[in-house]
Order: sequence, then structure tokens, then C-alpha cells
Amino acid sequence: MCSSPSGKRSYGKRNSVTAADGFTDIMIGGAILPSLLHQDPRYFYRGTGTNSSRIRHAVLSPFVSRNDNGSWGPNYSTVGGVLASSALATCIIRVRIAGQDWCSGILRSAG
Repeated sequence: MCSSPSGKRSYGKRNSVTAADGFTDIMIGGAILPSLLHQDPRYFYRGTGTNSSRIRHAVLSPFVSRNDNGSWGPNYSTVGGVLASSALATCIIRVRIAGQDWCSGILRSAG
């Protein structure tokens, strides 16, 4: 454990980024995108079948989800949630931790 104030401050910043990343992943990938895309990204337990078919089901479940009409399709909501939360965490890291104020630079160059 670091005893310097800057070490504790940096640890707090990294902790807040991790919390924001997890929260946005749950909200965007588990609530907002599934309702907009009419998908159900939950994991459905498969209790019957051979061991290989059950392993295949467990491995493919992050990539395939059930749609509202009952068919199976690509799991866009989970992938979109992970990408959106990672992009937000990267923005927070650049602005708060690294001190790069890239948002104002983009606005200055556009105007």
C-alpha cells in the first residue's frame, strides 16, 4: 500500500474508472441495447445433452443470444455494451488520469 497522497489519489481514480466501466457495461450491454435490439442476452442453462454439446453451448453463449421472436442471432447487445463501456473508460482515463484535455482540442479544431 502506498503511503503518499498522490498514490492514494491515483488508486482512487483507477478505482472510479473500473466502477464506471462495470456500471456502463451492465446498463448499456444488459439493459439499454437488449431492449432496443429486442434481444435476450441472458445465459440459458442447458441441463441435457452430451458433454460436448453442453460445452459448445457454454462457449458460444456470449456470442449468440435469443431474439424476441424466439430465433437465435448474434449477440450485438453484449458486444456493443463492452465496446461502449471500454470507450467510456478510455475517455475517463485520458481526461482524468493522464491529464489530456482532448475534448477541447477537438472542439477548437472544428470551430
